[in-house]
Amino acid sequence: MAMAMDTIQVSREAARRFHRRAVLLDAPVADIGAALDHLGYVQFDPINVCGRKLDSILCSNCSVYLIRYEL
Repeated sequence: MAMAMDTIQVSREAARRFHRRAVLLDAPVADIGAALDHLGYVQFDPINVCGRKLDSILCSNCSVYLIRYEL
């Protein structure tokens, strides 16, 4: 049987602070290893370093998705 979860209210400012802290934007990190330990993984595309995250997600999950860039 699934347990019900309580709903909490969070202000936009508190949500922003939480997110900034979660993605290490609030303070410098000692080294790359510490950043990876905190984040868990980093997504990197060596072919298109300027690619959009959305494109990467859709490409890996949708076989018919094509990336089209307008330069």
